[in-house]
Amino acid sequence: MANLSKIELTANNNFIELMKAQERKMINALIQLQKSELEEQSNLLAAWLAEQKAQMSDFAAVTLKGSLEGGFSGEAATAAADYLTSIPQANLQNPIK
Repeated sequence: MANLSKIELTANNNFIELMKAQERKMINALIQLQKSELEEQSNLLAAWLAEQKAQMSDFAAVTLKGSLEGGFSGEAATAAADYLTSIPQANLQNPIK
């Protein structure tokens, strides 16, 4: 009887260790899934931010400049045009790291 309970105890311990190993594998798989989803979101956001930067620069340098051309004359018109074309691109950073 003593040998049987030792065997049962060993089998039970082995089963528990096997369950723990499977649980660790499942947790690691879930973590990798979350990481890949975050990376995908980060890539999409980076592309969107780049497009927004380009649109903002285009608005200041082309659209707004064209809209204001008729309102100014002489040096004021030149200064406004120079200022609008010299505005640097916005620094839109991706918050997803």
